[in-house]
Amino acid sequence: MKLFVVILLAVFCHRTNGDAVSLPLNLNAPIMAHVNMSSIKTYIDENFNERLPALIKKDVRQMVSSEVDRLTEHLTTTLQKKIGKNVDKTMQTKLNGFAEQLNLIEKKITDMVKSKISVMSKQLTERMYEVEQKMNETMKNDTQELSEDLQKSKNHCRGKCDTRKGFYEYVAIFTEPYYYSGTTPVLYIYGHDHGTLTIESNSFKSKRSIIKGKNEILLKQEAFLRDGIENKAIHITSKVPITVYGFQRYTGTCDGYAAIPLKYMSTKYIVASFAVWTNRPLSRSLIGVVSLGGITKVEVHLKMKQGTVKFNGQEFKNGEIIKVDLNAFQTLQLSNNYDLSGSVISSSKPIGVVSGNKCNSITHAYCNHFTEMILPVDQLDNEFIIPIIQTRPKSTVRLLSPGKVKINVQLKDRHYETHINEGEYHDLIHNDIAVVTSTGNLLVTVFPHEAKVFDSYMMTVYGINQYKSDYSFIIPSKFSSFISITFYGDAIRGFEIDGHKMKAEKVFEKTVNGKKYITFSSSIAEGAHIITNTNGIRFGLWLYGNSFYDGYGYPAGIAFRNKGD
Repeated sequence: MKLFVVILLAVFCHRTNGDAVSLPLNLNAPIMAHVNMSSIKTYIDENFNERLPALIKKDVRQMVSSEVDRLTEHLTTTLQKKIGKNVDKTMQTKLNGFAEQLNLIEKKITDMVKSKISVMSKQLTERMYEVEQKMNETMKNDTQELSEDLQKSKNHCRGKCDTRKGFYEYVAIFTEPYYYSGTTPVLYIYGHDHGTLTIESNSFKSKRSIIKGKNEILLKQEAFLRDGIENKAIHITSKVPITVYGFQRYTGTCDGYAAIPLKYMSTKYIVASFAVWTNRPLSRSLIGVVSLGGITKVEVHLKMKQGTVKFNGQEFKNGEIIKVDLNAFQTLQLSNNYDLSGSVISSSKPIGVVSGNKCNSITHAYCNHFTEMILPVDQLDNEFIIPIIQTRPKSTVRLLSPGKVKINVQLKDRHYETHINEGEYHDLIHNDIAVVTSTGNLLVTVFPHEAKVFDSYMMTVYGINQYKSDYSFIIPSKFSSFISITFYGDAIRGFEIDGHKMKAEKVFEKTVNGKKYITFSSSIAEGAHIITNTNGIRFGLWLYGNSFYDGYGYPAGIAFRNKGD
């Protein structure tokens, strides 16, 4: 047994040309995806099944031969001392027989060691095969998971989404401004090609050429609504695809919205506005409605904590319904000195809705116009990433529901659940990143709080299921402007602006159930821009900016869900 141990130690400590015989892989080290498994098995086959037996045989023969010589010399010396210098032939024959026995022992030991090495080689090969299979399975699962994440990011819509760069027909309205005199209603139109368009209202009709990129069209103050029914719709038709933004401009009180194409206006909406500041007549909530064609029956189910809404010589309280018939491109404005959030508007034919506040504020007395074109109920979603708002440490995010839902809110350092019923809302304070999911669809609006000499404003946050992979948009002049992007994935990559790699200035991440949500922001110059993701990743994009006691914000666009999806 001692001899066998000596032989094994000699075999495994053998050196050939100064190099140790050893495996090319540390089995205790992590197996990396780039390891070439076939080369490892080839190495094992060559060294254990071919090379080592030869080395073993050579080593064992040398050791046994040396041992035989040593024993023979020892026995001969001993016998010579006892029986003289001459050893008879009988003794020599015994010694030779002993040498043969040692040779047999050598062969048995060699065969045994070779058998052991062969078993070890087989076991190691089987183990490496198991590792390879496990690694391949892990890589397959990881690849499949990454592929599924990418596919989800490329195809968020639960049905078929309309991801066209622009549309051909829009209707815009402008709710009551802070001051009629001096306030200008503006249409920012991004032309996706050179062409012509027609802008028509009750009092004018204008046909004009547009260029590819930024087009700024100033309208007359008579476009602004007042309470009641009027003919104030702005109907826009184009020969080329366009993207339209409505913007209200006045020194110290601006805001805007992304116009919804006429094709995707619908018959049911839930209203978003905000708590009215102490100067209630100045800051009151506004609802603007526009009919798109024919006689349209409109019902407004009022939701308010206090006060009444005056219309057509009557006063309507919380829970009551205002009913009105509108002809094609007629408008309706309703207002209240208290918050109208949660009011529900339904109609017999598609309509458009704009809501907000005349000139409101959240934390200080300097007010700003709040306005957004509201997404219809059939364009709402149930999963949202609330974007970082650069320069605004705090925002109020309002979650409104057209039905009873359970909501899960994931903030950077905590999470919670809440429930709301139809027409109710839940407000959360947002700092950097928040992820909101719900059992039903929500209308989500963010109101960035005032910061230093920058006013608050109103901005719609649309859901993950309606992100796009490219946006063409316009940044208004005379503001320090920013963009914020939201998406889910493992890293910021593939984002380009006007053909150049984007620089992320503020980045926040939140992982929920193994899924990483990311938002980042960057400053941006005024004018026309294009932001794309070269990897085809869908993302949300918001545009906003600051000026002296002023501010604005609106989404760049949306992948509209086709009706019936």
